[in-house]
Amino acid sequence: MVTLIAIAVGFVAVTTISDVLGVWMVTKKFSHSHIFRLLEHFAVGTLLGLAFLDLLPEALEGQSAETIFFTVLIGIVGFYFLERILNWNHHMHDEARKTRQIIVFAGATLEEFVDGVAIGLSVVLANGSLLLPLTTSIAVFAHEFPDSISRAVAFIRSGVSPIQTFKKVLFTTIGSFIGAILAVVLSSVFSFLLPFLAALAAAAFIYIAVSHLIPDLHHSVAHRSLGIEILSMILGVLLIMFIGLLE
Repeated sequence: MVTLIAIAVGFVAVTTISDVLGVWMVTKKFSHSHIFRLLEHFAVGTLLGLAFLDLLPEALEGQSAETIFFTVLIGIVGFYFLERILNWNHHMHDEARKTRQIIVFAGATLEEFVDGVAIGLSVVLANGSLLLPLTTSIAVFAHEFPDSISRAVAFIRSGVSPIQTFKKVLFTTIGSFIGAILAVVLSSVFSFLLPFLAALAAAAFIYIAVSHLIPDLHHSVAHRSLGIEILSMILGVLLIMFIGLLE
């Protein structure tokens, strides 16, 4: 188990580079909207590809289709309600900057925790192979980069200094390490939970893709870049497929 935890923590550490890079770009005011959109499209492709081509097939090997799809449904609905609670608190205290900072921090830490759980779970499911953790980490890295930019902007708009913003975003990544370790321990000790955890991880990635990333991509559509943006999304799916073929 110690080895699995070490591998999971190592992959999580690599994905935190995206958080550091994203907040650095905001604090240095160095970002390009076109590149940002391409990365978001790529992230959608990797998240959906990982959910439908890796995590769900793994889950279906241990439980019936009805059980797994019901778990996915519960997961998506659960993430929706949890996010609505956070947003409700945000609107209820819209005038309090400190409260907004807490809400942003709590939401970011929760999402980091879910990403960590997905990585830790992938290490256990891989049975010694590094390919599934690699594809999971690529998907996490791809969506965490634009997410970290959004978090940094939210912190700065709520009155946090650039230096403190960097520290806060970096501190939220602790959630990923906790999630990864917890996922390895639980799935190793309680192996019967593996299919359900895989289904919930798939639900999390599907929810992030369809509720966070895709709606943003419908805004400020530049028709001249539509082709390359769709290609970027397809490349995300193809990358997950290609790595899956190597297993």
